[in-house]
Amino acid sequence: MSETTYASAQMIAEQYSGPYKLRSLDILHLATALHYKVDSIATFDKKLAAVAAAFGLEVLPPRS
Repeated sequence: MSETTYASAQMIAEQYSGPYKLRSLDILHLATALHYKVDSIATFDKKLAAVAAAFGLEVLPPRS
């Protein structure tokens, strides 16, 4: 993991893990998505979806 992604994950954990009860893998999922500057993220997790939307990402359901 790059230092930038790690710093992003740390910021997300500090600001969002408490109020949204994000888990560590959710935080890494979002930090990685932000690092790669994606436009959308796929998740069924409502907490992760809310935080991803707050970062301006479109939230999509995963394909089966």
